[in-house]
Amino acid sequence: MIHERLGERLGGMLPDGFIPYARWTIIYTPAVALFAAASIPFLRQQSPRLRWRLVGCGAIYVGGALGLELVERAVVTAGREESALFDTLVVIEESLEIAGLVLL
Repeated sequence: MIHERLGERLGGMLPDGFIPYARWTIIYTPAVALFAAASIPFLRQQSPRLRWRLVGCGAIYVGGALGLELVERAVVTAGREESALFDTLVVIEESLEIAGLVLL
């Protein structure tokens, strides 16, 4: 996956122990913020109903993609990758991403 490869490349540029399980979020979080800010003019042109659906679905998607990924990586770092907790988090993350798309 692109974000995992990006995290591997960033690993050599960061101090030891610096968010080892979520390095890629250092790039993606500002990118998402910039995309959201750039989308404001477009969103203002939409009807209120569509505007809030786009914002809500985007929040669901990003919450799953970025938010739960951080939690998953913390579980992996704690050595619990082969656990029901990790599997449940993956299912929730993927479900939120799909829900963000489907609910649109």
